Amino acid sequence: MIDNNNTWTSTIPSCIPAGNYLLRFETIALHSQPAQWYPECAQLTVTGGGSTVPANTCKFPGCYSNSDPGTAIDIYGQAAKTQTTYVIPGPALFTCGGSNTKTTTTTTTTKTSSTSSTKTSSTTTTSTRTSSTSTTTSKTSSTTTTTASGATQTQYGQCGGTGWTGATVCASPYTCTYVNAFYSQCL
Repeated sequence: MIDNNNTWTSTIPSCIPAGNYLLRFETIALHSQPAQWYPECAQLTVTGGGSTVPANTCKFPGCYSNSDPGTAIDIYGQAAKTQTTYVIPGPALFTCGGSNTKTTTTTTTTKTSSTSSTKTSSTTTTSTRTSSTSTTTSKTSSTTTTTASGATQTQYGQCGGTGWTGATVCASPYTCTYVNAFYSQCL
């Protein structure tokens, strides 16, 4: 990241539905143990999207922990000096039209100075299956249906929550679903 002026490029999959999203990126500092987490969030609107809804999302806190393989690594230890793969913590990366597998970033080190980088694309994802895992997610929610005239929110848009002043009615056939005291979403 330092070589890139502390920036990186990410591609939003083109197959996700149009709507409002809260996107979370995290930088994981592995130079001290336990790992240090530096989250960054961005609110964005996707227009002209597809119809594939990501199924492999996770909730925070709890998506991963300091005992996960990609976080419990001693980067100064002998094993890290010879290790050529890194297991990215969290759920498998979402891809359009492909299978979701746990992704491993591979780098090659030689005696000369070299740089290895990985670029993601909305149409191609390179991944290696490193383990077979099964994740079960339970979701409990309540649904509120409101009938009113005026502005309506689109599918996946925010429709309520503490301090929310925007549209509180969802476009048909969606309903405003309570997520927590601060956020309700048209689902």
